[in-house]
Amino acid sequence: FYVDSSWAGIGGTQVTATLVDMSWKLTTGFAPMKYADGNLYFSDIAEAKRHVEVDVTLAFTSGVAGYFADHRAQTNKFFRIKFLGSSSRELDLDLSGVIESYSELQLREGQDIVKLKIVSQYDTTGTKDFRVILINAVSALP
Repeated sequence: FYVDSSWAGIGGTQVTATLVDMSWKLTTGFAPMKYADGNLYFSDIAEAKRHVEVDVTLAFTSGVAGYFADHRAQTNKFFRIKFLGSSSRELDLDLSGVIESYSELQLREGQDIVKLKIVSQYDTTGTKDFRVILINAVSALP
């Protein structure tokens, strides 16, 4: 788990011994619209904001306490969740976003934790809001 202050520096500041669990959800923004027009399938498509939502549970530390100020100010932060596999296999989930919600302190087996909901937000400097990088042992796709 990494938290940085710019897209260019994403993946530079690791937050160790903090991430308990996470979930990552992509909302495409497209929704089929059905009308009473005689069709059995959808007749139109509505388009809402495309975004990624990441829910993380973090052990409560002094660094995590500082994220509350970022939540209150809606400061744009840059997050990376990295999964390492064997033989140079890796999955990076990168996100430019704001902390939409910051839960009250909770208890998990004697440890204080908080749950954050992070929602992607377009970064004009980095010209991205999220990306997924998969590194595998295959030099080219078949």
